[in-house]
This record gives sequence, C-alpha cells and structure tokens, in this order.
Amino acid sequence: MFLKVVLYQDGNTRLENKLFVLSDDGKSRPQQGTLPVLVSSQAASKEFLKTHGFHSFDAHDFPSSVLETSSKAVVVLPCRGFDDIRPVAKIILDNKNLYGDSIHFVVKELSPCIRYNDFHMLITAGAQSIVEHNRNEAALYDQIRLASITQMEASYLNEPSLFEQFESPVRESGFVSYSEFKSITLNAIELCQNTQIEYALVELIPYSSVPLNEVVSYSKMKRRGDIACQIDGRVLIFFSSLRRYEIHQALLNVFAVAPSELFIDEIQLTTAETIIDRLSNLQAIDYLDKSETDTLEADTAIPMSRYAKPVDWDDV
Repeated sequence: MFLKVVLYQDGNTRLENKLFVLSDDGKSRPQQGTLPVLVSSQAASKEFLKTHGFHSFDAHDFPSSVLETSSKAVVVLPCRGFDDIRPVAKIILDNKNLYGDSIHFVVKELSPCIRYNDFHMLITAGAQSIVEHNRNEAALYDQIRLASITQMEASYLNEPSLFEQFESPVRESGFVSYSEFKSITLNAIELCQNTQIEYALVELIPYSSVPLNEVVSYSKMKRRGDIACQIDGRVLIFFSSLRRYEIHQALLNVFAVAPSELFIDEIQLTTAETIIDRLSNLQAIDYLDKSETDTLEADTAIPMSRYAKPVDWDDV
C-alpha cells in the first residue's frame, strides 16, 4: 500500500483518499506564484515556459544553485523512455532526502514507458505527480499548480531499498533460448512473491503466412526484464514487471509492426500458477541453423511444429 500524506490548504477544504491525505492545519500555504518553477526544456515547449514565466534547464540538470538559495521549488523532470525511469527516481529520492518536504517534483512522461510499478516507485521516491505522455500542456500546468500548493512527505528511503521493492529481478532482455527463458521466468516468479511487482507471460501464434524468423526480425526489445523465446512455431514473451492492462502497449513497444498483423492468436497469463503450468506443458523443439539445414538431403523435411505431419508426395 502506497500511503502518502500531503498537506493542502484552501480555506476549510479537507480531502482524503488512499494515496493523498489533504488536511487543513490552520496554516497558510504559499500560492503557486510564490514558488519558483523549474521545468526541463524537454518536458514543455518554449511557448509554455514563456507564457507562465517558468525557468528552464537542460535534460535532468536543474540548477542546484537555485535550491541552495531556497529549497522551496517545483521541479518538472522529463521521462523520455525506459532508460530514464531509474535515473529520474534517483534524482527525486536524493533531493527529497536532502531538502525534505520543501522541494516538489512533477514527472512528465514523453513516450509511453512508465508502467504500474514504475509509477509507484516514482511516487514512493517523492514525485507528487506523473503526467502521462498523452496529456497536453494544460494538464501539465494543472499538476504544477497542484504541486506548488501541496506537500509530499519525504520517504527517506535509501536507494537500494527503493529499487529492490519496485524493480524487476530480471536483468536480461531480448530473445534467449527456451531453457534459459523457462529458468529465468520461474526464478523471477519466486523472487516476486513478497514484492509489489506484477508480471505476465504472453504466448503469440503467428499467421501461417508469416515465418517465425520474420517475426523475430521485427522485435525491438530494449527494456531490461522483458525476455522472449521461440518454441514450437510461436513466440513467448515474459514481461517481468507490468499489469495486464499494460500488455497491449508493451507489445506495441516490442514490435516494429503492429502485433495484429503478425499474430493470429494471443494468450495472456498473469498468475504464477497459470504461467508455471503452461511452461511445464510446453515441449521445446530445437531450431536448426541455416548452415545445418543446407547439409540435409533434398527430400528430407524437418517439422517446424509438433502439430506438423509428414506428407507422402505421391498421394498429393
């Protein structure tokens, strides 16, 4: 459970939910205009910065000199892709531990990359808001204004504890052999038993007109913790940290071609029991390299699936 306490002052208004506790403590809160707002030039347009009079900085390098003068500020950090999530969480955690409640962070997602566990890792580190990639600058401004009049308590977690709680235990990525795939997946499921991490196994069956090697050529798996393998004429993908509703976007990120154009069927498994059962029932088939197939006799056929049957060409 990710319970965060935020103090909010707006007359006698009191709001409360599972994530935020907003209360009237009788003290006046600074208005949005009294806090300096530092926005990464990658997170918003020049027009946006100019219109609202916000200060800008490059990438994630917001000026520490401003915070040394007064640590009360709203900082907007960009998240450009998977590789930014960990560094952004570290920046937020380090500064919340250094400056406490007075510094306010908003994260702007620039491409669809922040999954469920990433969201909660960033919130636990001390981010007050995550603005999704499909939200416009009006929504970003609203979150900046909200951050400037609310207060997120610093978690004072250490870095290893934060990443251990929310990051996938899988370090590999991309295609691996089936035996390695099975071993990594079963080990990850066991390690995730007492964490906040959720996962999914997706079984993809290509159209008969799409060769398996062509399917693999369209793969662009980059995120650490996402692994795949070929087995029995199909593709298995283990997403080691995501929720079921995120699978569609994850597949769009994996393949350069829309999955609907490659696969005739898709099976999604999201519980330990169903994944373990499925991997236990699959029978791996070794695929021969081209150099090996070149040495086969002309009338010898190698089934690409256990469902394939030899054909007597005299009967055709």
